Amino acid sequence: VNTKNLLVLNTVEKENSVYYGTGFLEGYANLYGPTDKLVINVVGKTKRGTYLTIPVSDVKTAESSQLIRFVNKSNPEENEETRRQYISEKLKGLSLNFNIDVTKDAVVEMVLDKSTGSFLRGSGTGNIQIAIDTKDKFEMYGDFIVDNGVYNFKYGGFINKPFIVRRGGSISWSGDPLTADINIEAVYRVSANPRSLLENISSSRKIPIDLVTRFSGELFNTQREFDIEIPNASSTVASELAFRLNSDNLNNKTVQFISLLISGSFYNESDLGVNSSTALYGTGFDILSNAFDNIFNQGNNRFKLRPEYTVGERGKVDNLNIEDQLAIGLDYQLNDRIIINGKVGVPMGNSNQTNIIGEVNIEFLLNEEGTLRSSIFNRQNEIQYSEEEEGYTQGVGLSYQIDFDNSKELLQKLGLRKKKVIDPVIKPLDTIEEIDRIIDFKNKNKRNE
Repeated sequence: VNTKNLLVLNTVEKENSVYYGTGFLEGYANLYGPTDKLVINVVGKTKRGTYLTIPVSDVKTAESSQLIRFVNKSNPEENEETRRQYISEKLKGLSLNFNIDVTKDAVVEMVLDKSTGSFLRGSGTGNIQIAIDTKDKFEMYGDFIVDNGVYNFKYGGFINKPFIVRRGGSISWSGDPLTADINIEAVYRVSANPRSLLENISSSRKIPIDLVTRFSGELFNTQREFDIEIPNASSTVASELAFRLNSDNLNNKTVQFISLLISGSFYNESDLGVNSSTALYGTGFDILSNAFDNIFNQGNNRFKLRPEYTVGERGKVDNLNIEDQLAIGLDYQLNDRIIINGKVGVPMGNSNQTNIIGEVNIEFLLNEEGTLRSSIFNRQNEIQYSEEEEGYTQGVGLSYQIDFDNSKELLQKLGLRKKKVIDPVIKPLDTIEEIDRIIDFKNKNKRNE
């Protein structure tokens, strides 16, 4: 059986489901053996429209025998008991073996907390082998390497922050699907003034701060670790900040992480009133942002709107009094090769700023893998002092990224060394009578491939 676009998965959420969703496959399937020892081998790659959901927060146990679903065309209204008896008689030893190349057309979503709507979603590449039979066997092998994604961090109905998943993270299976290993990092970047924490520095310029969430351990028993990284600061500021964040107890680092996440500024006991007000503004806006997201950004679409509220700089340490900004952000994937991000907003009360604030970044994926990219941007300059005028910076950029684990893999990806390809061994197709009556393969295009 050859197909260009076969519907191989079409399930909905049920109690203790290991996964559910929709899956489309391009490839071929070979069937051989008698009906009581029938083997189906499937080799292919995922196609657009594939959306797999893994309910991490809900799954406690799994019944592998329920992972194979059958349709009896002669009696589609039969009850569960009749169907099980029919399967037991006709397919006593059915085995399904899948060898699937996962492409970036497929989207995988992990539901981390169903009650709050917190999830981890992304696409990537990899090769997955799955072995299932009617005798309770369910095994998975292979790796899924993340290319892009988002960790939608929601907590208590008042914190709603989109962390960007770093490329190169992985989910690896070595048998039991419930004990897969996960190793993924997600980053939420803020701009903060380090002078509120380091009073001995002279500069009042904001610097980028990366708030990092690391997922590790088993897929259904994930451990999370929070960290703070200073990517582009001067060596002096970076080392002093790292010393302050890491030399104190873990609780202090957690406090700074939460303060940066909610208010976009470091926590300083001497500015307790300022910290409280900015945290209140940030938390209140997150509540509105959460409601906005639930109304306008439901489902899997290429167009996203996001309200943004940037808390201004206020504090006794440097006497800054830069007003807040309110904006509407836009994320639009025009097609597979063009991504547009931008925002339009207004300042909240500072007469030295213009009435309209506009930023845009257009990114072009120059190759199919998305590793070679160019961009055009218009960005608002940072205001460092109360009397400073607003300005913008325009420019273009070009980037190329390669992820590799060793020098051999690097040479292969640069095209300097050939990769050995091992063809899967599939037994010849035998004639099986009544197979169409027992298993219903649904083709999206409603035609035989």
